[in-house]
Amino acid sequence: MATPIGNLFDITIRALHVLSLCDVIIAEDTRVTGKLLNFYGIKKPLLSYHNHNEKEAAPKLLARLKNGETLALVSDAGSPLVSDPGYEIVDACIRKNIFTTYIPGASSVIAAFVGAGLPTHNFCFLGFVPAKSPEARRFLKQLKDLPYTGIMFETAKRLRATLGLLTDILGSSRRIAIAKELTKLHETFILGTIGDIAIPETIRGEITIVIAPEQKRAQTISDEELSLAIRKYAETTTLRQAINAVSADLNVAKNRVYKLALQQANKENQLP
Repeated sequence: MATPIGNLFDITIRALHVLSLCDVIIAEDTRVTGKLLNFYGIKKPLLSYHNHNEKEAAPKLLARLKNGETLALVSDAGSPLVSDPGYEIVDACIRKNIFTTYIPGASSVIAAFVGAGLPTHNFCFLGFVPAKSPEARRFLKQLKDLPYTGIMFETAKRLRATLGLLTDILGSSRRIAIAKELTKLHETFILGTIGDIAIPETIRGEITIVIAPEQKRAQTISDEELSLAIRKYAETTTLRQAINAVSADLNVAKNRVYKLALQQANKENQLP
């Protein structure tokens, strides 16, 4: 179940209903979840479930589920399992045919993605940037030729070092957004390019980084590549939306994309 990522009002009525009815709440940090429950006047037993006890706790939780108890799994903020504990117990439930369901809600990934002002047709969530420099460099190299907007988590302490690595790997002109304090009073989006973005001297908490996709130059993209891209987008959207998406994501003039899409549609509609 998703919980607020900062603002305690960002929780669904359904989530509050489930929390009030379940037998036990499994929490990443019982102190954090306790504050949420106190805010809404919900009193339920809390069990600690985190990265360090996940494998050990999962069998015990399965036993409780088999005995007919209803358990609600939450992390400190946002959705469990998304760079947070929960995979072991959910996977075990599915394997044992124990009913599970997800209660949607707030997500720092989606909040940052939508608020960054970068292409939103596709995105790739990469998780936390590794703490050690060699691993972080290999991790960030995934972004070099990524045709989608990239999203990742970072700590304020390591943010400047990560920006330095991004400059080395991607250059200074790629557009980027740094999101901090999402949904809170001092929510901030720092927008710019990797080379000119200005980070405050004091910055705290967990950071969500959003990076624009690699933009090929229009003259280097063949008609065949554009046609393939149009077909891909048109599988899940209207032709007009596909044209807009391909034009924006590949930085190609819309009239060129439109002309190719029209030729492609006419060819596919020709009678044998």
